[in-house]
Amino acid sequence: AVWPPVGAPPLPLVTPAINTAVLVASSVAFGRGLEQLRRGNRRALTAWVALTLALGVGFLVGQLATWRAVFHQGLRISSGLYGSVFYTLTVFHALHVVAGVVVLATVLVKSIRGSYTEHNVTNVRLCGMFWHFVDVVWILMFVSLYLV
Repeated sequence: AVWPPVGAPPLPLVTPAINTAVLVASSVAFGRGLEQLRRGNRRALTAWVALTLALGVGFLVGQLATWRAVFHQGLRISSGLYGSVFYTLTVFHALHVVAGVVVLATVLVKSIRGSYTEHNVTNVRLCGMFWHFVDVVWILMFVSLYLV
């Protein structure tokens, strides 16, 4: 079998590549925020989490643009296995990003309220672990879907 199938519309590369950079940048930003919190700089955590949240939303906007582009090229979830795999993987990933954005928003609000200190980083760290996981999964998907 040939993958992608002969006759399947080509997937765009620019927007997904930008989205990859956006997610990597968001992970770096979150990591810097956690590092600053561990040093006792609570305000820096708030700023870095806000940036991470904005980048996460930016990723979702980019994903919507990608879906729109491939839909207009004729790739549908009903287009067979290729369309089913593409949409299933990217939609499930986007749902995880949405969940991460909700958690990031919660961390942001708690950070603004001063709930986190250098002695209370566990919930922030757990949020970061999930966010980094979403990032790594996207990188694997980007390579598997777009660079084949």
